[in-house]
Amino acid sequence: MKAKHWLMLVSVSLVAAVISSCDKITNPIIAKNVYSALPNTPPDHVTQTTDSTSTKVLLEDYMGHFCTNCPAAVSAAEAILNGPHGNQVVSMEVNVGFDADTAGGPSAPLLPPGLPDTAFKVDYRTTAGTDWDNTLVNSTNLGVPQGMVDRLHVDANYDQDIQYSNWGTIVDSIIATPQLASITMVDSCWLKQQIFGTAVTINLKTAPKSGYSYYLEMVVVEDSVEDWQTNGTSDVQYFIHRFVLRSAINGSWGDQLTLSQNTPITKYYTFTSTKFRFNSATIANPPQVPARLWNMAHCYVIAFLYQRNNGQTNDYSVLQAQILHI
Repeated sequence: MKAKHWLMLVSVSLVAAVISSCDKITNPIIAKNVYSALPNTPPDHVTQTTDSTSTKVLLEDYMGHFCTNCPAAVSAAEAILNGPHGNQVVSMEVNVGFDADTAGGPSAPLLPPGLPDTAFKVDYRTTAGTDWDNTLVNSTNLGVPQGMVDRLHVDANYDQDIQYSNWGTIVDSIIATPQLASITMVDSCWLKQQIFGTAVTINLKTAPKSGYSYYLEMVVVEDSVEDWQTNGTSDVQYFIHRFVLRSAINGSWGDQLTLSQNTPITKYYTFTSTKFRFNSATIANPPQVPARLWNMAHCYVIAFLYQRNNGQTNDYSVLQAQILHI
């Protein structure tokens, strides 16, 4: 990659910076006096999205490792990803509530007898996931698994209760609709420094609606996380969790955007974590990177654009989603 391309990404601060520009990454905007905090060498990996013309759907699977029915929901999501429209689905597992608590903690499930002390001890819950649950899902009353598809089908109490057996039908119905917005991303990753930078470009294809506001959410997920999961009849030590939410990059509710029809804007983000490790080996038991850490070789950035409409039906509905391997 040419130096000016990666310089564009390393020139943003560790706090997410908001920069608006045209849809061209060859003309970087350089922030001054921040290089000491970021890598000044070419990145180890550079990736970019190649699809920007199709509708993509965000599928959220709310679950927990002590949830007996959650493996069936994971399988349902995986079947959708492997189906004819799988390349138009952005999926993530969001761990929430009592069933996602670690074994033996206060008010937490007890460790099932006969298992090692390390079983069910990784806490996959996140601040963003908890906030989404409290606002949109209400797993405390409704339990898990639960699903959201583009955060649609909200009832009067803003409770999401879409059975996983219906996810595919709803996904197919949304995919058949015209594209409302496009999202493209370019990512640069520095393995040793445990950091990546992402340029994300958003283009609203329709006129903004009066009284609506628009937000961009950026998160990090890790695919193929092998760890404990109960399935109702046994406790599986190396259950494969798909696209597990690890962290929000720009807070639980993202950044508000000022959008105009067919006028792309670009924003730049960086993210780092001491939990990052890197191992590109194939999945094996036990995993090369323990589940309590995050294998950068399996991590992705998810971006999604959603709208608010002041508490009316389908508030928080997602207009477009995108995923990119870091």
